[in-house]
Amino acid sequence: MRTFISIILSIFTCTQLYSQAGELDLSFGVDGFIITELGESFDGITSMAIQEDGKIVAVGYSYGATHSDFGIARYNIDGSLDNTFSLDGKLVFDYDTTFSIPYSVVVQADNKIVVGGYATLNDTSIADCFALARLNSDGSLDDGFGDGGIIKLYIGTTHLDIIYSLQIQPDGKILAAGTSYSDHHGRFVVTRFNSDGTLDNSFSGDGITTTDIYDDTEVIFSITRQSDGKILAGGYTFKDGIPEYALVRYNENGDIDESFGDDGIVVISIGTDFDLITSVIIQPDNKIIASGYSSDFDSDTDISIARFNPDGSLDYSFSGDGTLRTDIAEDDHSWQSLIQPDGKIITAGQSKQDGFAKMAIVRYNPDGSMDTTFGIEGIIELEIDTLQSIASSIILGPDGKLLVGGSAGSDPDNDFCLVKILTDIEVGILDFNQANQFIIYPNPTKEYVKLSFTLKQSENISLSLINMDGSLVKNYMQNVSYNPGICNEFLHLPSEIASGIYYLLIETENAKVSIAINIQH
Repeated sequence: MRTFISIILSIFTCTQLYSQAGELDLSFGVDGFIITELGESFDGITSMAIQEDGKIVAVGYSYGATHSDFGIARYNIDGSLDNTFSLDGKLVFDYDTTFSIPYSVVVQADNKIVVGGYATLNDTSIADCFALARLNSDGSLDDGFGDGGIIKLYIGTTHLDIIYSLQIQPDGKILAAGTSYSDHHGRFVVTRFNSDGTLDNSFSGDGITTTDIYDDTEVIFSITRQSDGKILAGGYTFKDGIPEYALVRYNENGDIDESFGDDGIVVISIGTDFDLITSVIIQPDNKIIASGYSSDFDSDTDISIARFNPDGSLDYSFSGDGTLRTDIAEDDHSWQSLIQPDGKIITAGQSKQDGFAKMAIVRYNPDGSMDTTFGIEGIIELEIDTLQSIASSIILGPDGKLLVGGSAGSDPDNDFCLVKILTDIEVGILDFNQANQFIIYPNPTKEYVKLSFTLKQSENISLSLINMDGSLVKNYMQNVSYNPGICNEFLHLPSEIASGIYYLLIETENAKVSIAINIQH
């Protein structure tokens, strides 16, 4: 007998307010957070990912007495360590080098874990090479990847190469981006690997593409893949001696997409001293959110965000001129951002005053204004320990709650810190506008879903599929008119996307509904 399973519905309307949005989820860990010690000295989360079973994978640095290693922890949904991973939920490995740090993690459709960063073979902390590792679900190195589960790739002549961002393509190929130094300056670099860890020669001829913007130091901190296969990279470039926001868009084959910005490149300044992009995400309407931090000469450092149209021009409907800055304390940084299914933008980083750092999470309305329903006037500052608390990664869980990862402790004894924050996303089978009910089945699913809904009145409906950071995967329809009554739609899911949790976003003129879908190919 066929089983029909209703799914989580998240309702957003302009009239709903939830006083608890921004508070710690006390059911998670101990009082809403968990501290995990890995190394002898200090540890910190740099990146996180969620498996399709809801388990949380966190990677970061783990310092011993004289060196740094790859540190990885996997948590259950409630925040407890997952003892099926490396026996105790924690793993530290030295990459066969004296110094190594991971900056990004992604989970494949088969639940194998890919970690990227850098490694050095000498006794200094200077990066030597791109470092990639792939782990089996139990935490053991995957012998079918690279050399016994690891890859060391030398690109530049200076041997100063760092991975800051990873993406898994729907076909299983791995994108790794960061910086590579030659002739005493860094360049944008994007590489693509086959699923076995070999370089993909169909990408830029040899699997590697490098970009010089101004013949000075340039770094990619974040990449994202558009629904059309194009790759968007964000970071910074030095222009006239000043770091500025920099975006480059590549075609699927690794060539620069000259239809974007100025021959494929966008460079803007927000502050007068420096500007750095640390996170790039794409809205369901294909507009681009770039976030990071900016500063003027002799002034504080602020969180900064810019929104661009799909062609690379600034979107002046966002905050008046396409950019915004948020001043919390003396030294504010944004390290990662996401887009909620309702279009609200959340960024996570730090606010620092008098040498004391707190986790800082800020939520904005889609137009760039502060969302005053979140935290205190749109801002949360979390003091997890007495001296240093930094948020470096943020993801939206399938339950609609925020997971924030970073470090907390008293320098030099920081540890992995994972926090769960409540939002105003309600969970359950709810009525849409108190009259319209949406149900989707089957779930989990492989190839298609059936969306059934009943309308009390005529509605214009838009449907799109987005991933967990809010980026567009597929547009199904835009402003299609439906009459009152029972309606059914069969939606074929893109066969090329990876397994995992996605959201079906349903929009009308008055409200939005996000439906979490577990896709299992």
